[in-house]
Amino acid sequence: MTNLRRKLSIKLTLKIIIVTILTCYGHSFAASNDTPFRFYNNGKLGFATPNGKIIAPPIYSSAWAFNEEGMAGVKINEKWGFINDRGKVVIEPIFDSVRRFSEGLASVCKNNKCGYIDKFGNVVINFKYQEAWDFSEGNASVKINNKCGFIDPKGRFSIQPKYEYAGNFSEGLAGVSINEKYGFIDTKGNLVIDLKYNRIDEGFSEGLASIKDNIGHAYIDKRGEIIFRINHKALFAYKFVDDRAMIRLNLFEWICIDKKGNRLNEAIFLAANNFSEGLASVMVNGSLVMAEEDLDKGMTMQMNGKWGFIDNSGKFVIEPKYDEATSFIDGHACVIINGNSKLINKSGKIVWEYLQ
Repeated sequence: MTNLRRKLSIKLTLKIIIVTILTCYGHSFAASNDTPFRFYNNGKLGFATPNGKIIAPPIYSSAWAFNEEGMAGVKINEKWGFINDRGKVVIEPIFDSVRRFSEGLASVCKNNKCGYIDKFGNVVINFKYQEAWDFSEGNASVKINNKCGFIDPKGRFSIQPKYEYAGNFSEGLAGVSINEKYGFIDTKGNLVIDLKYNRIDEGFSEGLASIKDNIGHAYIDKRGEIIFRINHKALFAYKFVDDRAMIRLNLFEWICIDKKGNRLNEAIFLAANNFSEGLASVMVNGSLVMAEEDLDKGMTMQMNGKWGFIDNSGKFVIEPKYDEATSFIDGHACVIINGNSKLINKSGKIVWEYLQ
């Protein structure tokens, strides 16, 4: 799903990461017809345009998707750099990790310190943070001296670092925590929704945010009023997209709900991505094929189910037959069958595939 930071930063008793192959789109902006997508071949990633032009062969061990800023982070020989939408390396792979460009800047890390670069690779905010996240609504969340705050594009603190956690701004509000209690602030640092929740699953989207309190999971509005509670025991409640949200009930079951909290799917989903352009990719009919525990990463699991696409009623419109599938962007989604990527339209017709 589109917000990986929130998934990995939640302090659950057991951290869960479903292992899926990093492929294809995976971004959530209004792409143009020629926006390159990631494709997968024999363990490596490349990029192609929807009309079938390969701009970068599958040589990268990992890669971010392109976003509206026309740059994608790529990893080769254990280092990260950036390519442009013609596949040219424009920032050499010298970083230990990178994030996507947002509002003209990208967070990059070297030697356990993070800073920000511009699209020419110039360091515009020095390497001094423990963690540094994407800019959103003119602010970026950073961690320094074990406290989180927000900086502006010139590296000045717009909101002083005093929080244990600080999320991205969305719809004018950002989640923060002090003493393990969570609430929301505005872009001036004013506390708008009191620090009273045990956790924030996702920030605001379509006017709602998902939280967890002593009773369970719920969605709240921007006044902090509970709109509805999840009538199921859940691990995580994702943000609303296209009036639909995915709820992870347990390690092996996801459901889709509407804005009244009604469950829409009858089938058991083993994994799911959020809705995009009226469809969502989901996994069914699988089982656990690998699980291993790591002290730093928690439990890593791999499932062997098949992916298909549901509409906003929760019904399959493209039958589950793919080894991997990502969200639709500009009318296309990327899928994997037998280790090779293919591009399909909303009818499930293959319109492009990688042929060696």
